[in-house]
Amino acid sequence: MEDQVSLALSYIYSAYYEKISLEDLTRQACITLNQHFKDRFGCTAMEYLSRYRMKIAAQILTHTGMKVAEIAEAVGFDYDTYFIRIFTAKKGMSPTSYRQQTRQAAERF
Repeated sequence: MEDQVSLALSYIYSAYYEKISLEDLTRQACITLNQHFKDRFGCTAMEYLSRYRMKIAAQILTHTGMKVAEIAEAVGFDYDTYFIRIFTAKKGMSPTSYRQQTRQAAERF
């Protein structure tokens, strides 16, 4: 089971910017993943993918000057408006506000 989840994780880490479905992850690991992901991470495989994409997006926002639309595409979203909605729901602020806040915090140190 651990090896199969590791295969799915490897696929997420290397292809997070592509459209990925639960079926894609299952094919990569040759199992039904959701229960294994819930056991290991407390969330489904697709929720893990979403969290990982938000983590990468947050890093890009903080450390680059890329436009939000470019970041959305870079982390696997087809539409920047959907990316903004998901990012705002997960982080509690818009990508632009997040960028401003994290850069201000970084300047203080």
